[in-house]
Amino acid sequence: INAGSLTGLFVSSFAPDHYRVTLAPGDRVAADVRYSVTGASLSAELYSDAACTLMVDAMGGTGDERVEYANATGAPLDVYLLVRVDTTSPTNCTTYDLDVAFLPDPCLSMSDDALEPNDDCASATLLAPGSYTALYVHEADPDYYVTDVAPGERLTIDLFHAPLNGGLEIGVFEDVSCFEFLDYGSGSGIQRVRYTNTGPATVRVAYLVQIPAWLDQDCNSYAIDVLTGPDPCLNTPDDSFEPNDACGAPAPVATGLHTGLFVGGIDPDYYSVQVAPGERLTVDTFYPTTANDALTLRLYEDPACTMLLDVASWTGADQVSAVNATGATATWTVVVTADDGVAASCRTYDMSVALTPDPCFSTPDDVFEDNDDCASATPLTAGTQTGLFASFADPDYYGFVMAPGGTVQLDMVMTAGGGDLDMYLYEVGGNCASLTEVASDSGPGAFHSILYTNTSGSTMTYVLQVTPWWTDDCNTYDLTTTLTGHLPGTPTCFGDGTHDAGSGPVACPCGNDAPAGSGTGCRSSLGKGARLEAAGSAIVANDDLRFLVRGARPHQPSMLVQGGSLIAQPFKDGILCVGNPTERLEIVPLDATGDGTSTVSIVQEGAIPGPGATRWYQQWFRDPGGVSPCGSGSNFTNAIAVTWN
Repeated sequence: INAGSLTGLFVSSFAPDHYRVTLAPGDRVAADVRYSVTGASLSAELYSDAACTLMVDAMGGTGDERVEYANATGAPLDVYLLVRVDTTSPTNCTTYDLDVAFLPDPCLSMSDDALEPNDDCASATLLAPGSYTALYVHEADPDYYVTDVAPGERLTIDLFHAPLNGGLEIGVFEDVSCFEFLDYGSGSGIQRVRYTNTGPATVRVAYLVQIPAWLDQDCNSYAIDVLTGPDPCLNTPDDSFEPNDACGAPAPVATGLHTGLFVGGIDPDYYSVQVAPGERLTVDTFYPTTANDALTLRLYEDPACTMLLDVASWTGADQVSAVNATGATATWTVVVTADDGVAASCRTYDMSVALTPDPCFSTPDDVFEDNDDCASATPLTAGTQTGLFASFADPDYYGFVMAPGGTVQLDMVMTAGGGDLDMYLYEVGGNCASLTEVASDSGPGAFHSILYTNTSGSTMTYVLQVTPWWTDDCNTYDLTTTLTGHLPGTPTCFGDGTHDAGSGPVACPCGNDAPAGSGTGCRSSLGKGARLEAAGSAIVANDDLRFLVRGARPHQPSMLVQGGSLIAQPFKDGILCVGNPTERLEIVPLDATGDGTSTVSIVQEGAIPGPGATRWYQQWFRDPGGVSPCGSGSNFTNAIAVTWN
């Protein structure tokens, strides 16, 4: 193919598309594959050989896959573009457009600068203060420099670069062997790094300009300004709270606004505050933000500054806050630091300290107290309970017993504008000292729900915990409980190496078996298997059967599949359990916890002929390649066998 645009192209998982592009010497090809992400997910791959074994660039899954390559050989060169359906795509075909452009490669047209060779620390170029322009850096050719800095002076280096090929990174080393960055800047725009000589003698400081390893670029041009002069951070008068430079020697601070404070990179500020039981401490720092002069604000609950309560930084209006839930007056430590300890950084700032009663302690508790642990769990019955309350210091526990095959539906609605509450369901193994989490629903949103079925084969005791997501939150809520009958189907085909479809037990593809008895599919990149559950009934006339996938990869697509037979075939990262004839019933998106629920009519989509038919169901979910245990990019849950009535 030549430069230009091709539209309405078609590709499927059964027939990938291959293209050959001839590049003139010094040219760079840029190929864009554009398509709708609502269809199949595509991968664009560029190879330097006709056998498509030497990949030089690749991109996939975005809807606009751009791949590039430059011909630096001095002769015409053929490169090969492969467009294919990704192995984890929810559908197996789509149409796409292809744009191909040839451009002179800037990295091949640029020549190196006059300060070369300075490609390593040993050959660093000595620079006096001043401006240096028309410099050039390549990913294989970094630039090293050194500058002499007198005692009490600050070295400031500003990096300016062309936007042509993206950002650069610059770093000042804390030693002349160029081993560890002392200050660092990366990205587009002006990058500034600094160093202050706090010693008694002149030192030679090394610094580096290079292409960031995490950016897809080859080269760039740039300029640098090298400045030296007295460091104002060493000459600015300190504030009245000094000396408060160590955790063991904080300055007591009262509530209110404190102005004109000063902090330096080698002169942090420590303050102590007395916090009464049930009080919330809120500390705010205010300062203008400029490059490399931002502050970090930390709050510790112990005098040794080891137990961090909260941290904030870099906004110019940083805030930390926490509540004293210990029941006794506590001494907390507030720490303000400049630029994580770089000596050349300093800043004046204002600080506000406030102590207020926390609403999580002043809100009246509900009628079920005390139910703050498993041992004192409130018996849970079907129905709706309103006006309940839970806080970080006062979680709620509810207990119930469920027979084999029994199902519980737990719906929680938060009723106030406070903190976010989460739900966790535990199986009690004999006593409260042995709790196993079996289901949960957490994350943002005012509504949380758990649907769980007792598949253990025995009558089991469960406890539900309602607790805030964050350590100092609280909220009121309503809880609706629905207890139903037996399972509409039978779980089978577990990914623990025990599944036998008639030819002996089958293990997971790459040793990623789930623990024995876990009742899930093979382990995914999360380190655990995903579970498929059924709810509703297996009555054809009711048509209310639904399937719930639990614990798969969050924010990924999944597919509910029906089979007319039970098999055991290692496939992708899991075990394929549903055999011919198969039906793809529904694409089910997974939420932040890796859970999802089917919504379609199983009777209609699965073409169930009537009572007496047996079908097997399984969820196939994406587990992106490179992190999944076997590297295939997808996995399966266990299966469920349903005999329709």
